[in-house]
Amino acid sequence: MPSHFTIKSISRRMLWVMLLCSIATLSLSAQPAGISVSVKDVTVKELLKQIEAQSGYTFAYANSQIPLDRRVSVNAVDMSVEAIIAEVMPEVSVRTEDKKILLSPRKKNKDNKKEKENMRQTVTGTVYDENGEPVIGATVMQRNTSNAVTTDIDGHFTINVGGSEPTIRVSYIGYTPSEVKAIVGKVLDKDG
Repeated sequence: MPSHFTIKSISRRMLWVMLLCSIATLSLSAQPAGISVSVKDVTVKELLKQIEAQSGYTFAYANSQIPLDRRVSVNAVDMSVEAIIAEVMPEVSVRTEDKKILLSPRKKNKDNKKEKENMRQTVTGTVYDENGEPVIGATVMQRNTSNAVTTDIDGHFTINVGGSEPTIRVSYIGYTPSEVKAIVGKVLDKDG
């Protein structure tokens, strides 16, 4: 009797495994297989025709929204259609439905400006006087905010600022305040 339950249990497990495998196969078959294309200086329209011929899928797009006359070169080996399109037209979105590949312009992010304003970055530096000596206790402030720090004994400071190109104001008693725009990856002095 126990062997009967074991066989029945194994049969159920095998049924589940087969069911899961068939579901996975169905979901994989909904995606175009990897494409291999090697072309030089062809139009996007010609490239799309080659992809259609290889994949069995057809492209759908509005002619005025896709740069069909753009000349491109591609050397793709077993790449997805999405990856090939992203390489030659990064401004285009790809969606697959049934046997159609839908191309459309990527939606511009309306909140892009807001995202840049909310972006935080760390600004580090050293404040020197006109003789090249570090200034101790200088105020380093993001302009138009109350966000401020003071320099340490070596004139060093670190401040977290917001915005896409924040302006940093450096002031110290007896000196004229100086302002510079903080730009990612760029070392600035008071002259910009």
